[in-house]
Amino acid sequence: MRTFIIVSMLAILLASLSACAPLEAPTQAVESETVGSMSTISGTYAAVIPTDNRPEIPDNFGGLAGEWEMRLDRDGSFQLYQEGDLRAEGIFAVDDDLFKMTGLSGDFSQSDSPGVYQWKIDGDHLLLQAVTDPIEPRRFTLTCLRWQRV
Repeated sequence: MRTFIIVSMLAILLASLSACAPLEAPTQAVESETVGSMSTISGTYAAVIPTDNRPEIPDNFGGLAGEWEMRLDRDGSFQLYQEGDLRAEGIFAVDDDLFKMTGLSGDFSQSDSPGVYQWKIDGDHLLLQAVTDPIEPRRFTLTCLRWQRV
């Protein structure tokens, strides 16, 4: 019985970690100024994490549901808002297809734990896929959404 419980708990843990499947690749190439340039990625993006109890939202991330806005400024600063409230701010940099975000204040902020993502622009959408990010709620929020440029 104890083995069954342990195996069941491991299965639940693995299911919650894999709930955020990688985003699909763009269906067509997108013209951009320069791959990896600050001017290409800079802008304001919006996305929504549904409030219903969908299986792709792990239970411990329930507080992440709602409307999100991410502002990426040309000077390398960012702000991340949930329902209009500032949740995190810091700095970011791009190097070809890599996007590195370091939080300096607010939620998801550990200056010694930057998040590194592959990024691409698909039409009016910013798509992020985690390379490495030890802050799970930040990784979940940034990668489970199609960020729409506004």
